[in-house]
Amino acid sequence: MPKAVAPETRGKNHDNKSNEVDQYSSYETARVNQLTAGIMLHFAKTGERIFGTEYGWCQDKTAGGYRVCAGDFSPDGLVVHRHPPDYTLGFLGRALVRKFS
Repeated sequence: MPKAVAPETRGKNHDNKSNEVDQYSSYETARVNQLTAGIMLHFAKTGERIFGTEYGWCQDKTAGGYRVCAGDFSPDGLVVHRHPPDYTLGFLGRALVRKFS
């Protein structure tokens, strides 16, 4: 799992990111359980906090149609949140994980 969101996707809403991620053919958008587990396991192994100042969009949707994102990993914990798919924020981008065949 990359240590940060795909740079080309920062500050763009979830629906406008699909073309930017196409260049990462061996990766796919993370599910929230993959992203949160990856962040926590990396910290447990290395002591390094990744996704400390940014949030990653995930594949998951809430029952209301909002997209789930996670990040802002600080000593206070890891934040899981949701936003409408057309929401934009400079420190919000797409979280990627390696595809398994």
